[in-house]
Amino acid sequence: DKKTYTLTYTLPSVMGGTTITFANGEAPAVNLLAGSYSGFSKMVFSYAPQGMYNNGETVTLAANEDGTLTITYKTDSWTSTLSAVSIEKTDNGYTLKGSGKMSMGMNGSAAKEYDCTFVGEISKDKKTYTLTYTLPSVMGGTTITFANGEAPSTGE
Repeated sequence: DKKTYTLTYTLPSVMGGTTITFANGEAPAVNLLAGSYSGFSKMVFSYAPQGMYNNGETVTLAANEDGTLTITYKTDSWTSTLSAVSIEKTDNGYTLKGSGKMSMGMNGSAAKEYDCTFVGEISKDKKTYTLTYTLPSVMGGTTITFANGEAPSTGE
């Protein structure tokens, strides 16, 4: 019926051995989303309700064998690696959800771990994304939102 097919090419002398497989259907979302995302962050907390911005940050999404993602976010102050982040396909792209720990250490102080929740939205073409970390026990409640592009120059 030609509804199911797989074509496999094996190239033993390319990059130590390469296999290319073509199959019908959609590629797994975890493989489509894996990669590095660049942009800016906005951190909002009780002492800075207008938010504090940082440009030039990167978040990395890595595919896990079980169809989830591992998401790594590192800055001078924050470090977080969340594993088993779930993916849900939507009409406009993908929604991500997870939880775990984020470490914070500022001005040379030792890093301390805090519980965080994570939600994200990534468009089908991966050109628009918003990744949000919520840390209820940091500075009266802190939200860090990472997005593509440059931080607004007005700070709003």
